[in-house]
Amino acid sequence: MADTQEKTCRTCDWHDSGDFCFNPHVHYVATWTEDTETCDEWRGGVKNMGTKQICGECKWHAYENASQGWVCTNPDSEYLTDWTDYSFSCDEWEERK
Repeated sequence: MADTQEKTCRTCDWHDSGDFCFNPHVHYVATWTEDTETCDEWRGGVKNMGTKQICGECKWHAYENASQGWVCTNPDSEYLTDWTDYSFSCDEWEERK
C-alpha cells in the first residue's frame, strides 16, 4: 500500500495545536512552524492515523529516576537513550504486557 499521507508540519506527530515543533532532534525545536512546512525528521502515524502505538504504551518506554523523565530503552530503536514523550512513536514499538 502506498504512503499517501501528506508530510507537513500539520500532520507531524511532533507538531502541536499551537503550531510549535517539539521534536528534540531538530535545530528549531520549540519554535513556531507553518502548517505547510516539513523536514527530514517528520514522524506521522500516531495522532493522524488513530493508532495507539505510542511511547507511553510501549514496553521500552522507561522512567529514569535521576532526571525524572522517560527514556527509550529499545536497542533496536534509533531513539535508544533519547528522552521520549508519551505521545511519540517509532517503528520499533512493542506492546507493554
